[in-house]
Formats: sequence, structure tokens, C-alpha cells
Amino acid sequence: RTPMLAPLPGTFQNIYSPWPLEQANGWLLFYGGWDGSETSDDRVNNIPTQDFLTFGARTLVIDHGAFLHVNNENITQLPDGSMHMITTTTVDAVSNDKPTYFSSPDGITWNGVAEPYSAQLTDVVSIPDDPIYAGSDYNGGNVLLWDNNEWTLYYSEGVFGGPNGKVFRATSLNPPQFQSAGSVLNTSHYANDVRKIEVGGKMWYLILLYIEEVTFGDTPSPMFSYSLSNDGITFATE
Repeated sequence: RTPMLAPLPGTFQNIYSPWPLEQANGWLLFYGGWDGSETSDDRVNNIPTQDFLTFGARTLVIDHGAFLHVNNENITQLPDGSMHMITTTTVDAVSNDKPTYFSSPDGITWNGVAEPYSAQLTDVVSIPDDPIYAGSDYNGGNVLLWDNNEWTLYYSEGVFGGPNGKVFRATSLNPPQFQSAGSVLNTSHYANDVRKIEVGGKMWYLILLYIEEVTFGDTPSPMFSYSLSNDGITFATE
């Protein structure tokens, strides 16, 4: 069972950032990385499973295309079956990472193209009224939530030494163009997921935050924190 899902044979075999999406007949497990590829460019794949013990055929969903890397996927599926994905993309070795949006009506065709879709620069999320967005790095803490009939993007800057140390919020009816809605939490940790839960007639927003207190090259202890909100706009202390 170590690993649960081994990479395919090949030159580059690192796979990570799993995202299980529940389906009527089991789960569709999305994951990023290399998975036996011939280059070290991250891509997004998926694989079906009913029990996380046995797995079906692997499918390349999003190829890196115009980017060095496409990874850290976060996926929302609406009742109509459509899938909406936010990833982290890296343009080149000197550029800041940015969230990027992909959508599918059926989990097979992405951005109008049968999978694998080759990611394009036009897929990068735009937030023109956020004054620090263009010059900041957003690596791995990007969450998409369908809420009150619009898309809400929670995006994080600061976990790897960034100066701002906040989780930010933006909204959109037509991704990848978003409008800034300010910050929701002061933290140097990354938003991993946001869920909306009703308890006793009261609405709660639960944000899960990923903590990594070590530098690259060390082995981090996996740690998470959480914060709660009643409006999705102002979150309490972790």
C-alpha cells in the first residue's frame, strides 16, 4: 500500500496532489505530476476507482502546453455534471505561479477540446483590480467554490516566504476573469479547500489550510489547520 498509486514506468515518476471527486459509481481520482513521462513537466491526470484499492485506466486530462507545469488541481462538479478546475501553473523558471481555470461539460471535453487539453496562456486567471496579484506568487493554495450563483476563488500568497501572508477572495460569473473582493484571513498558510455546510439552519464556511514549516529538500510533517466563517468573507483565527 506504499504507494497507494504507483507511477507508471518511465524517466520521471513523481505523482502527487491527489483530488478525489465522488461519482455515482465510485470516485474519479485526479492527480498531478509526471507519472512515467519523458519530461519533468507537471500535468493533470485522472483514474477511476471504487474503493482506492483497485484502479482503472489512467487518462491525461490537462497537458502542460504553454507552461512548464500544471498541477495542484482543485475541482468542483455541479449538479449538471460539469466540472470546473483550478490549478497552479508555472510559465517559466523565473515567472510567478498563477491559478489557471479549466472547465468541462462532461469530464471528457475540457475548454472545448477532447482530453488531453493543452493548457494555454489565456487560461490563466485574471484579477486586474488586485494591485499585488500580477507581481505575487500563488503556488498550490487556489480553491474554487460555487456559492450564491457565482464562482468564488480563494487564492493564497505567503506559505513559502511571500511577504503578504493572506488568503484572498475574488468572484466571477465568467472565469478566468475575476474581480477582487479583498482578503479573508491573515495567515502564511495555503487554502487547500473550502466547503459550505449548513448546521441547524445556520450556514458555515470551513476553510482547510495547509502548513509547511520546512524548506524544499527537507521532509515536512503534514499539518493542517482550519478556520470558520458564517459569510465566506471574514474568517476567524485558525
